Amino acid sequence: MACGGTDAPVETADPVIEEPITQTETTTEVSDEVAEIVIEANDQMKYNLSEINVKAGQQVKLTLKHVGEMKLEVMGHNWVLLKPEAVTEDFAIAAIQAKETGYIPEKYKDW
Repeated sequence: MACGGTDAPVETADPVIEEPITQTETTTEVSDEVAEIVIEANDQMKYNLSEINVKAGQQVKLTLKHVGEMKLEVMGHNWVLLKPEAVTEDFAIAAIQAKETGYIPEKYKDW
């Protein structure tokens, strides 16, 4: 029963869920120049890019920028690009034990 003695239904607002805005950095111009890509990571464990496109064989310089307010040691991220032949599970297991090298295992440094 609603307040006032009537059986009128009580309306409730649906919760608002804000979705992060995802930007896509796309390099479409064919160039011998190095494609410089900056990936930003925030405290919500989100990256600002969902996709990176460059010319096949083009050199790429990736920079990961921590833009969160929490300290890097608390909520910092890393980002790894592995060669297609890499076994992701093997890398992940080795990375867990590689704190001293930023969670990038020495054996995968050039992968």
